Amino acid sequence: INILYLNQLFKRTFWIWLWVIICYISFGKYVFFFSNYLEELDTWQAQYQAVKMIKGNGAVLANSSMSPHLTHRPSIHLANTQNENIDLEQFQYIILNHRYPGWSSTNDTVKLFSKRVQTLPSFQLIFQKDEVEVYQKFSKLLMTDD
Repeated sequence: INILYLNQLFKRTFWIWLWVIICYISFGKYVFFFSNYLEELDTWQAQYQAVKMIKGNGAVLANSSMSPHLTHRPSIHLANTQNENIDLEQFQYIILNHRYPGWSSTNDTVKLFSKRVQTLPSFQLIFQKDEVEVYQKFSKLLMTDD
């Protein structure tokens, strides 16, 4: 083994790692971890349980913080101000986080969605914890009292 070769290899490796660290510090969004992600830690368990309640491939309306966990679905819409007047009957599940409404949404928007879905007889609240709610649409055949 040539010592000069190892010395050159070490120098190249050192400069590559130095460049990687400089780029990470310069371009990385590591600040998001401490500001955006950790602030929702108090509802983390409730959000996790809410996402676990979603079964099948039905359409979902959810806050922006929960939508990445549901991206494998064919249809998912954000519960934000742009969708305030969306027809809720097209969804199988509606997940709302009142404490942290998410991107492009407000507490008033989440309250509006919650009030609207509560007026629909086809939806029932199936989960509620730490201001996180999950509503599920049940078919009319299951809702009859015979």
